[in-house]
Amino acid sequence: LDHVAGQGTVAWDWLMTSALTGEMRARYNRSLADFASFRDPRKDLLETITYEGSARLKLGPRWSLFGGGQHTSTEHGLQERLVDDFEADSGRAGIQYTTPTQHTFAAEYRYMDARFPNQIEGATASEQSGDYEENAALGRLVYTFSVHTQLQAMYGYVEREHQNANQDRFSGDVWRAELAWQPRPKFSTRLAAWRELRAYADAESDYFISDGFSITPSWSPISQISLSLEAMWEDQEYLGFGPLDDVTIPGRLDDVFSGLATFVYSPRPNLQLELSYRALERDSNRDVRSYDAEVAAAQIRWRIL
Repeated sequence: LDHVAGQGTVAWDWLMTSALTGEMRARYNRSLADFASFRDPRKDLLETITYEGSARLKLGPRWSLFGGGQHTSTEHGLQERLVDDFEADSGRAGIQYTTPTQHTFAAEYRYMDARFPNQIEGATASEQSGDYEENAALGRLVYTFSVHTQLQAMYGYVEREHQNANQDRFSGDVWRAELAWQPRPKFSTRLAAWRELRAYADAESDYFISDGFSITPSWSPISQISLSLEAMWEDQEYLGFGPLDDVTIPGRLDDVFSGLATFVYSPRPNLQLELSYRALERDSNRDVRSYDAEVAAAQIRWRIL
């Protein structure tokens, strides 16, 4: 399973006038695909490329319009996983209001057209294709209680339509809330809870409703060093069927608990060294999906300023 992996980002912030600003960004990631989705011990290198752009137009000191678009493509290296190759085009537009005390309220519409270009074509294509369209109406809030505490919240309604007859249509509420608390300059804690529609990057067609909670305390004894611990619990209700699932047994349900410890050292502003350790436990009502895992990683990040 020896392989070369990496990731990179190129970003450009542009300013046309004092009222019209935006950003262009390209990201590339190459990594070994997770074995949990397919349970194939052979090497499967996953390449993901994302292009995105956004713009914001200020209508005055309080109101602004915003929008953006994104194209994402994911390709598998293993021949048997080519059916999971994924492409998606998405766009969003909205309006935001900022109060005199710098709280923000926003309304947003989001659209996505997703395709699996290598999935089976022909007479049974409607049963095999995972292609879908997604529409979402979202409301967002950023409320700062004090210099130590800030709340970010999102609530909305999502509707996803699939071509695949075995893939459940989803329409319902989604939400997320994050509370950041920094009682001391060197210590902070972030609490998060959510109900979202999610999928793993190497198995986008096998998506699920995620209900979860996490807590992440962080400590930075000096400016060059930071330590963080994260505990996360997630309940996953899968819609449709994955490659390992028996279609005669509906209703896959997983419970996932993970702990993550991260150490980051930044000897220079543009150089960052990171060590991490993650322990994960997954319980499922399908025995083939239950497993425990431990992952240790080391990363070096270099940023061109």
